[in-house]
Amino acid sequence: NLSDGSLQDWMRLYDGFGLKGLSESKSHQTYSSELKQKAVHAYLSGEGTLREVAKRFKLRSKSQLSIWISKYNGNEELRSTGAT
Repeated sequence: NLSDGSLQDWMRLYDGFGLKGLSESKSHQTYSSELKQKAVHAYLSGEGTLREVAKRFKLRSKSQLSIWISKYNGNEELRSTGAT
């Protein structure tokens, strides 16, 4: 069975990236430190759920945003290199 969350994630990927969003990524997406900070601040200031903020910033996964939030809350630098 397919969960509602998985279906919503697939729909978000399709809306944001078209058919390419549904294929398995062979390379890591890179994000600027500025985008990471904006996404984290948007979530922490209550501008949406993890899923909504991930969609707004065209992130492939809400779990990526969760990682950035954890790093931010742990006073770690959000670097531009790679997707972490």
